[in-house]
Amino acid sequence: MAEARARTTDPWTSWAAARSLGDLRPRQAAVAHVFADGGYLTLEEAVDRYRAYQYGPQGAYPPQTDSSIRSRIAELVDAGVITDTGYTRRTRSGRKARVLCLPGVRRQP
Repeated sequence: MAEARARTTDPWTSWAAARSLGDLRPRQAAVAHVFADGGYLTLEEAVDRYRAYQYGPQGAYPPQTDSSIRSRIAELVDAGVITDTGYTRRTRSGRKARVLCLPGVRRQP
């Protein structure tokens, strides 16, 4: 198990979210951090943001397939680490998707 962490350049909300997550596996912690930074996200948006962080200047996230990222999100939802906001948003294909967030991270959906 790895402890969820925030980068020194992250806002205080990311630090608070990381402290609240406790012990997670490294891939789960990386996905949870995407939600700590991103606020309210659909699965599609979370995967896109993960890719931006994975291949961006930080490069700190472990490699995962899109399917693996979605599976980690499902595990985090089942564990209560990520919650359904009750909102939906349209995906690139025009379909409605659930909007998810970390409890306590309050941003406009």
